[in-house]
Amino acid sequence: MKEDIIEYFNAMDGKTLEINLIGFISGKFYIENAEYHIENDVLNLKDKETGVFIEINLNQTYQEEKEKNELTLYMDNDLVVKIATQ
Repeated sequence: MKEDIIEYFNAMDGKTLEINLIGFISGKFYIENAEYHIENDVLNLKDKETGVFIEINLNQTYQEEKEKNELTLYMDNDLVVKIATQ
């Protein structure tokens, strides 16, 4: 699973990402000029200019769906994180 996520974000580096949180936490925000890194199974997405970020513990992910421009992570605690390019 981690390799699929790395492959997805390598293609998205520097692009604008729309982040949707659906479930017990709901929200929507954008990360422009995105960069990412994974350390200790935690995915960190960050805007290179503004510092806006989200960290996602990949150990809490039980399913993933990957399409060309969207990655959906199904998390424990009934949370779905959708990450799409603009």
